[in-house]
Amino acid sequence: VYISHLPYEILERMDLLAFTGCISALMMFFYVHYREETIKPVMLAVNIGVAIGGVLILAIEPKKYDIIIPYIQVLAVIAAINVMISITRAFIKKREWAWLFLFSFIVIFFLIINDILFIYKIINTGYLFANGIIILIICYSFIMAGNFSRAFFINEKLNEELQKNNEELKVTLEKLKESQEKLVQQEKLAMIGQLAGSITHEIKNPLGAIITNAELLKMDVEDLISDDENSSIIESIKEEVETIETA
Repeated sequence: VYISHLPYEILERMDLLAFTGCISALMMFFYVHYREETIKPVMLAVNIGVAIGGVLILAIEPKKYDIIIPYIQVLAVIAAINVMISITRAFIKKREWAWLFLFSFIVIFFLIINDILFIYKIINTGYLFANGIIILIICYSFIMAGNFSRAFFINEKLNEELQKNNEELKVTLEKLKESQEKLVQQEKLAMIGQLAGSITHEIKNPLGAIITNAELLKMDVEDLISDDENSSIIESIKEEVETIETA
């Protein structure tokens, strides 16, 4: 509110410092988006030049700014050319939003040239660099809106895929549970089969002994007496045991 009441020298310093700072800030802004395409040595040299320009602005009286203004203008042109080359490279590589950045910076570049020509009274237009920054902000707003919209769409799509994967995982878990239950049932049946086999083996051993003893007893009885009734009884015992064994 009270800036207009400040002394002219302070306002002049603030104005020139702001313009000089914008040179570095503008380069860094595009460097963040297009690191690979930026000519880094040129950017570093311009940033050092901007730092030196800031020191000179603070050290020299505003009445003598005519000495350093050409120096700052050269820095601005070099920075603008560097950024223009970087964005053009990005545009050739079809980097995202490079065309919109290129459009906005072409406008800024010509407005920088306009301000320089206006300072030297070659043209009678006025200082228009601030308008270029406004255009850049508007373009960047479109870019941010586009990125946000795309991010929202991607998020919705990922949520749908996640829900689908969760449903598939649920079905898979149910199938796995069923398979596990079947496996447990098969293991139980296998254990029952093993137990039955063991019991059958334990039963067959004495049955075999009974059959053998019955054969021996039959032979002994036949040697001692020729009683068909006793022989038939022994034969019946043998048959019953064999029936049990084969069951």
